[in-house]
Amino acid sequence: MERASAHAIVAALQKVTLEKIVVQSTYGAQPGAHCADLGVLYELEQAVQALATPCCIVRAAYYMSNWLPLVATAHTTGLLPSLVPAHQRVPMVAPQDAGQLGAHLLAAPVTETGLYAIEGPSPYSPADVAACLSATHNQPVTVETIPKPEWENYYLANGFSHMAATSYATMTAIFTHQTYERPQHPHKGATDLATYFAQALRTNTYRRSGAHISRPLNTPVAALRPWPCPLRPASDQARMVWPTPMPEPFPSPAWRQWPAAAGGQGNNPVPPSSPCC
Repeated sequence: MERASAHAIVAALQKVTLEKIVVQSTYGAQPGAHCADLGVLYELEQAVQALATPCCIVRAAYYMSNWLPLVATAHTTGLLPSLVPAHQRVPMVAPQDAGQLGAHLLAAPVTETGLYAIEGPSPYSPADVAACLSATHNQPVTVETIPKPEWENYYLANGFSHMAATSYATMTAIFTHQTYERPQHPHKGATDLATYFAQALRTNTYRRSGAHISRPLNTPVAALRPWPCPLRPASDQARMVWPTPMPEPFPSPAWRQWPAAAGGQGNNPVPPSSPCC
């Protein structure tokens, strides 16, 4: 379904004249038919780069907001489910920081193109997330790690076909084992994990996201700047195209959550990186 959505986005881009395109991708995007969104997003990157329109590819780390659908579970049970080992640190980013980079690139001169990446000020672990939730709720929260032999069954239990469950288990392995090339010079978002959760939980963001399943990857998105493009706020210039979301590595069987804004990286092209989202 997501591959079909990405193909539809590219088909639409081929029929319009634009000044610039900014494509949201993810750490870990890489060629492969059975690695879930990593392969889909890599294909989207390649297809958009083949167009005549100047473009930026922005790869974002795992969105901090993807933990929000699990807040209610953690608050009720004291447990935070995770497919990532409790103390393994991985790149994460606040969606507003990723979106700010995407907006900057969209409003920047058309000569500013290439591959970009963005992550937070430091990597974080599921245990760090649990500590943030413990502090905000004033109660202990511990990580409940789902072992690797149970990954595929987890996806099957959440409605995946056998083929999809295998693909997503493969993607989860790439993410958790970090078998991808990390960007050498990523942009660093200013928002740390504790600040993000303090702000998000204070504004009840997690309640608004409670109708969706969380996704650690970033859904294919094309941000388009129309041609001609008079000078005006970048938020006015961005046209976001979202395909249908699907559940992914970090478990939250009771909810679905749309991913947040676009993500990004440094000014030099970097090799494929990781699922995040």
